[in-house]
Amino acid sequence: MPRPAVTGIDPTPFLTIVLPPILNGGLGRMLVVDWAEFTRQAPDLAASGLRLLGAKGDLIGFIATVARDGRPRMVPVCPILTQGAIYLSVGQDTPKRSDLANDGRYVLHAFLGRSDEEFQVSGRATSVTDAGEKGMVHSAIAFTFDRTDPVFVLDIQRGYWSYWENAGLPGTYPVKKRWSAE
Repeated sequence: MPRPAVTGIDPTPFLTIVLPPILNGGLGRMLVVDWAEFTRQAPDLAASGLRLLGAKGDLIGFIATVARDGRPRMVPVCPILTQGAIYLSVGQDTPKRSDLANDGRYVLHAFLGRSDEEFQVSGRATSVTDAGEKGMVHSAIAFTFDRTDPVFVLDIQRGYWSYWENAGLPGTYPVKKRWSAE
């Protein structure tokens, strides 16, 4: 059953306050780093992230994006880690490509590990237009792909890693680590 509409309240001021400056009409800048800098600044988070994404084989995780109408979407992805940056090659005619091209905000989340260990990074995706950079990404891809598909680089603004200590026992508690480029 749909929720009843709230009347008499203009939501615009609330949206303006909640959205970070970069997302509110492009005013201001969001500080981001590449994977190499993230690894230098937060080595334990980056190492856990690679392990949970599957560093011994193809990386795999989930990416959450924002659709044009503001709805969140989440789909599986195979990130490509090369030359100190993390990339995605996405199908040309997919909602994922549309979301990344139109909005750019993302959250990349790994599969859960033992003790509900989790890892995620978030930031902004940017389309790669340089042919040399695209070629470098293509040479690092170990799975089947179409060379005409768009490539995006994932700039990182925030990182998060957590797990449960003494999971399933009395006194269990979460251990959380956060990192931010800000």
